[in-house]
Amino acid sequence: MFAGLHFLHHLGLMLPKFPLGKQFRELYSVCLSGNHVCDSEGYKESLQLLRMMSLDDLCTLLESGVGLIAEWKDSSSEIGKLISDVQSFIHRLKNIEEEPDESLE
Repeated sequence: MFAGLHFLHHLGLMLPKFPLGKQFRELYSVCLSGNHVCDSEGYKESLQLLRMMSLDDLCTLLESGVGLIAEWKDSSSEIGKLISDVQSFIHRLKNIEEEPDESLE
């Protein structure tokens, strides 16, 4: 759980106006309040800002986030899965022009 929150916090720190908060405790308090982070306004705003990033900037940001949580890889297999999923997503982003467009089929 903490690795995922740190990953999310890392992404939020690189966005204008820090929609998830400047301090980790702000994001953590959202989790402790019983609300899902995904339902928060800060999360929704973060997604909008991430969607507007350039492909290169987004890949760089995700790679630095993977580096951050890689330190915790030994503590949980879920962290390994998170790292694997994000790396797979980065690979897909970098090769996006090579993937067939499914909407044309």
